[in-house]
Amino acid sequence: MASKCFGDSHFYICLIQLLLCIQRAQKKLKINSKNSQKRPMYMAKIDINLFHVNPRKNQKKSKKSLRSEGLIPANIFGLGEESEAIICPELELEKRIQKEGHGGLIYLEFEGGKLSVPVLIDELQHHPCTGKILHATFRRVNLNKAVETEVSIELVGETNIVDANVLQVLDSIQVSALPADIPEKIELDISHLTEVGQSILLKELPIDLTKIKLLVEPEELENPIVLVQAVVEEVEPEVEEVVAEEEGEKTEESEKPESDDAKTPSDKPSGEADKSDSKDKPEKN
Repeated sequence: MASKCFGDSHFYICLIQLLLCIQRAQKKLKINSKNSQKRPMYMAKIDINLFHVNPRKNQKKSKKSLRSEGLIPANIFGLGEESEAIICPELELEKRIQKEGHGGLIYLEFEGGKLSVPVLIDELQHHPCTGKILHATFRRVNLNKAVETEVSIELVGETNIVDANVLQVLDSIQVSALPADIPEKIELDISHLTEVGQSILLKELPIDLTKIKLLVEPEELENPIVLVQAVVEEVEPEVEEVVAEEEGEKTEESEKPESDDAKTPSDKPSGEADKSDSKDKPEKN
């Protein structure tokens, strides 16, 4: 009887422990499900600006050989840390620049996602003939501190104004903002321009001025970014034609030969004068 009671109590203890384990597992599942719902929103933001790189371990390898393998030598500097040599895929970097521009926050991901570093593109060196990227420089940034950088201005939209040209006066602008608020590029719509004399001023840039500060003087905000100018046709100056007959007459007058009567004996050659004199003299026997 005692053994039976002991067996029943042991059963109930195991059952209670099992229920407690199930309860703990359910709590963990709830926590994980909440985190999984939040993660895509965070990761989606990171994935847009994620760029995979690797440390440049072999410093002896020439830059030319790296480029032949489709890799670009690069460096990371800033925030008081030492400069670090890295390599990045050429095609991915060129595609990102063509699509997003030079501005905007980038996360450099090292070795399978173990480390992500927020940076800005500081400088790109291009080949003078082919235009390909030869070297890239990235600047480390503090996400909680405003930084100064240059953002390109790109014209979008179409306009069809007769006998006029749309002139872009400014193609980039210096700004100061938190790294996450810096746009990759500023797109400026010109489709509303309809006549000569219209313009788009610097203060009319489509950006949030509460987050992004333009690093210009206050009076420069009135400067134009885009102008619509009339096409001016160049008129060639008329060249006066000189009458050929007049020129011919002048040349004929200047080239007239002198008459034989005008010649004087002194004009004769000395040899001829001597011969004539010798004929007049009588010969000596």
